[in-house]
Amino acid sequence: MLGDFNGWVGVKRDGYEGVLGTFGDERVNDNGRSLLEVCLEWNLCVANTMFDHKKIHLYTRDEGESRSMIDFVIVDERLRKKVLDTRAYRGVGLDTDHFLVIARMRGLFKRWRHRVPQPTSVLDRIKVENLQEKEKKDEYVEKLKESFKGIEEIGVIEDLWETFKKGVVNVAIEVCGVAKRRKGRKNDNVWMDKDVQKVVQEKKKAWLDWLATKANQKVQKATDDEIKEARTKYKRLKTAAKEIVSRKKEERKDDFDRRLTEDFQSNIKFFWKTIKTARGKTSTSELSTIRSQDGSIIKGEECVLKRWKEYFESLFEREEVQVQHLPPSTETNINVDKNEISMDEIVKALKSMRLGKAAGYDRITVEMLKAGQGLVASQLYHLFNLCWRNGQVP
Repeated sequence: MLGDFNGWVGVKRDGYEGVLGTFGDERVNDNGRSLLEVCLEWNLCVANTMFDHKKIHLYTRDEGESRSMIDFVIVDERLRKKVLDTRAYRGVGLDTDHFLVIARMRGLFKRWRHRVPQPTSVLDRIKVENLQEKEKKDEYVEKLKESFKGIEEIGVIEDLWETFKKGVVNVAIEVCGVAKRRKGRKNDNVWMDKDVQKVVQEKKKAWLDWLATKANQKVQKATDDEIKEARTKYKRLKTAAKEIVSRKKEERKDDFDRRLTEDFQSNIKFFWKTIKTARGKTSTSELSTIRSQDGSIIKGEECVLKRWKEYFESLFEREEVQVQHLPPSTETNINVDKNEISMDEIVKALKSMRLGKAAGYDRITVEMLKAGQGLVASQLYHLFNLCWRNGQVP
């Protein structure tokens, strides 16, 4: 512990032999006695009192005519032998009446230099944005049901939390996948699905077949009809590839516009990321089109600005959070206690949480909790009330 404790600890060591040294100011006050009691309880020692220095190097504050020793470096008694020196340094140029106090220690970080590198797989970001797709969300809920089988029978808080955490994270990784860290800008062609890839591969194969047929004509192994047939097949597949790519891009754009207009309040991070992408690298880039409230496309600078004004004004008109109750079959298994956390409180808290926030050490994000719907809420109800009854925090 470091800092100004406003306490005089003295040098009387009766009962505090493991806490105090023999050097320092002899004065003692109430703050000093309280500090000594804390150090005695937690096996700490005041490093300033262990070394013999001149008085000017012991006192840590100079108020003109009076001086005091109230700024301390307090260490664990197991580190006592590692402290080489502790003293005040005058004339450092600090704009205060306190002096700089420095403690020199040895070997404290020696082992840290030879740490075994930890795998970086835990740093990979789970692509929770995929949970916005209905198919992924339904798959996520079904696999959560399998993962949570028998979890209600767990009565130990730590085991219950570990089971819940691993179930949510592992299922999210399996369903959504992880985003590997890459250098440079990522080219995310989300419209390139299996259907597009299949048609593109067929087009490439037809192109190679046409080239091979023309090459065989030179050695009189291919006729004009065969070349014409190969050329017609390639053109047909080329047209089909253009059509499916155009359709997939349009579908992606419509989905993109829908998410931009619907998810602003719940996922503000996605909104501003979209705006940044639309602006590009230059300050002159702009969004030239936007959708109206009924979904139609609006063009023209004046109409677009008017629509943005209406949209931002509507953001201040927030509706009250509607609490979603669990199905009757789920609620009947829960014994309601007026002193415990209610299911309504948990669901209301989940609804008010914003998306797009970074995950903590447990790797659980708000998207995972909300996608789990009543299934996750019921497990949180069980976990929180188990903590409530035992007076513990997982």
